[in-house]
Amino acid sequence: MALITITVLSDEGEKTVQVTEQRPLLEQLEKVGINVPAPCGGRGKCGQCTITLLKGDLEITAPDRNCLRQAELDQGLRLACKAVASGDITIRVPKNESAEAAGFDKSRRHEHHRHHEHHGHHERERGEHH
Repeated sequence: MALITITVLSDEGEKTVQVTEQRPLLEQLEKVGINVPAPCGGRGKCGQCTITLLKGDLEITAPDRNCLRQAELDQGLRLACKAVASGDITIRVPKNESAEAAGFDKSRRHEHHRHHEHHGHHERERGEHH
């Protein structure tokens, strides 16, 4: 089978994943540590695992039509649990999930949270977090 290149964009940067088997994107991304939430376990029921197709082609599946509006489909939104790349694609993962991704800066989410807590209270913050 041909090598397929999946380029993943996030707020933390870009990561390239090369795959040989045609499996759902959710699985392909999880294999390389890019975690996209799928509360329904990847069954195409919850609509939480959306990614945005920026380049290439991802067929619109029945679960896509059930969970997403036509306008969202037109903008390239797809369910990662049901999307299968048959050729090279570029996708964007949602902001809140990308911070959790391996290969991106994992500490960013924690730092962002701390930034909102202290606003100049460095000493107090250090004493509160052990």
